[in-house]
Amino acid sequence: MTPNLDRYEYIHKKNNFFNSLRYLKDRVILSAILWLNNKIIILIRKINQNLVTALSLIFAILAFIFFKHTLLFVIFSLMHWLGDVFDGFIARLRYKVNYKEYEERFGAYFDKLNDSFYVGLFLMTMILVNLGKSNVMSVVISMIALYIWAIFIMIQMSLNYEQFKQVSFINIRTILMILLFINRAGYIGLETIISLTLILTILAILLTMVLVLKNKLKSSHILRK
Repeated sequence: MTPNLDRYEYIHKKNNFFNSLRYLKDRVILSAILWLNNKIIILIRKINQNLVTALSLIFAILAFIFFKHTLLFVIFSLMHWLGDVFDGFIARLRYKVNYKEYEERFGAYFDKLNDSFYVGLFLMTMILVNLGKSNVMSVVISMIALYIWAIFIMIQMSLNYEQFKQVSFINIRTILMILLFINRAGYIGLETIISLTLILTILAILLTMVLVLKNKLKSSHILRK
């Protein structure tokens, strides 16, 4: 039986590549759930998306507590990622039913912190690991990357909500997670990943600033008209 997706029109369609990908992802998840059992949707709508985000954050912490244990690290990292996938899905599913503006705003910022926290945990773990090995160069690069990462978070968190929505797709967590999984397969070193994280964070800051400036110029142009 084909699910009636039109009954669950829950997402904002925008002419944006990343929103289009998010929309496609949600439609796939929704189709699977409706195919299994329509009543699951009713249960999901009762779940607070911020609770799912908090659980995702806990899984991220557990992943790096067990960083040296490959299987546990991979399992907890995937649980963290799945939590991050479903918190946004749940939020968008509940939007039409029990929308609360303050809840949406808090959830958006909390979700971004959850994404970024994974990167921060990785860098802090690298500092501790390399201190134990007396690997000064890796410690220094990790500390610089952590400092740049903190600047990136402060920039995004300082934006007003409309600006934040325009740049919230900028996220290096998933790339880092893939690199760490590749590392566990023995194809890339941690030192290389640290350097790539630093470069990607700098690029993320530059992209954020460019998009914010672009939106400000666009807004001022509209006001002049």
